[in-house]
Amino acid sequence: SWRRWRSALGAVVSSLAGVLSGFLVLHVMFMPYIIGLAFLPWIFLMGEKLIEEPRARHVVVFALTIWPLTVLGLPMFLWLTLIPFGIVSAVALSRRDIGFRPMVATASGLVLGLLLGVLQLIPQARFSASSVRPRLSRTAAFEMSARFRHLLTLVAPSVMGGTNSWVGFRSPWLGGDLHHEVASYLGVTFLALALIGVRDLGLNRFSLSMTFVAILGIVASLGGRTPVGVAMYRFLPYADRFRAWNRMMLWPTLAVAILAGAGARAVMREPARLAR
Repeated sequence: SWRRWRSALGAVVSSLAGVLSGFLVLHVMFMPYIIGLAFLPWIFLMGEKLIEEPRARHVVVFALTIWPLTVLGLPMFLWLTLIPFGIVSAVALSRRDIGFRPMVATASGLVLGLLLGVLQLIPQARFSASSVRPRLSRTAAFEMSARFRHLLTLVAPSVMGGTNSWVGFRSPWLGGDLHHEVASYLGVTFLALALIGVRDLGLNRFSLSMTFVAILGIVASLGGRTPVGVAMYRFLPYADRFRAWNRMMLWPTLAVAILAGAGARAVMREPARLAR
């Protein structure tokens, strides 16, 4: 956020939007997620550096940011990271004036990062193949995906109860399924700032790609309740290995966090008009 918007306020807002998001807070008991999220900003940062300056040292550093995700013991997080990175990078690399060097450098960094994790990934894949469920049926894969009513928690986290209290009122979670798997929140303030950021940036490649990533994550979190989820299960590699598709809320969390920084910068430029 700091590198893109050069706004101290925007960078702080992006940081808070990321670490206070429902995705992180509701999965805070899973250490692989905490470690993975710590490396996530650096992966996207080095991806941008590779496109702008496709040098060998940037390839190596980028590979070293990918590598930790291969040894977390949680392949789903690696999968969840590579998809939005692929979308954002593909859009950035689609410019006619970009040339082949950035494409080769980005691909090389990805391959090198995955190769560094081969010692972990190969035995992990073999062990998984010996499981009673090396591949999941559509029904099993879509277990603990969000229902449409769960999307309300994106802006009102306590709308179906939970552990929070308000003026002495307390209610258990009434949304069904596991609370930490199907609930989430982005925060009304951060979401509003992200929308202001999109408006301020206009229709450029970055804002469009991040908006697409956010929408895709929300729709995919619904699993088999939309044609998008069914298509992803059928055609996306390894999509039939993972369940709890609400974890794809990582994608809108990432997009809202970075775009909220742009929104904060815009508000500081025109506070009287945009603060409302």
